[in-house]
Amino acid sequence: MTPLAAGAYCRVDRGPNWLFVKAPREVIAETEPRDLCDDLWNIAERHFVYRIVLEMDEAEDLPEEMSAELSEFEQRLADHGGALRICGLNDQCQQTLAGSHYGSALKNHSSRLAAVGDSRLARDL
Repeated sequence: MTPLAAGAYCRVDRGPNWLFVKAPREVIAETEPRDLCDDLWNIAERHFVYRIVLEMDEAEDLPEEMSAELSEFEQRLADHGGALRICGLNDQCQQTLAGSHYGSALKNHSSRLAAVGDSRLARDL
């Protein structure tokens, strides 16, 4: 478990060229979106890996502000040769993300494997 600035914890797994960050329900619900993205950036810098799959299967709600921050975070990662993928959103959160002009480039994937789209990675996950 990796501590976040807000005092909560998230699970971080390393895969080949990717970090998989599982955001628990309390992190999503109680952390300001900008703070969460800053914490994710710190995790990326600590691991020197700027390709992140954010697992959000515990999210019950996805405010538009979160979509905006995730979109900015995606650009920040891209500026460093990285990428952001999201997986596990429920139908309501997925509709919020798809309907937000901020999250238009972000898509929800069914799993971490689907997010990275690499069958070779299946052996390692």
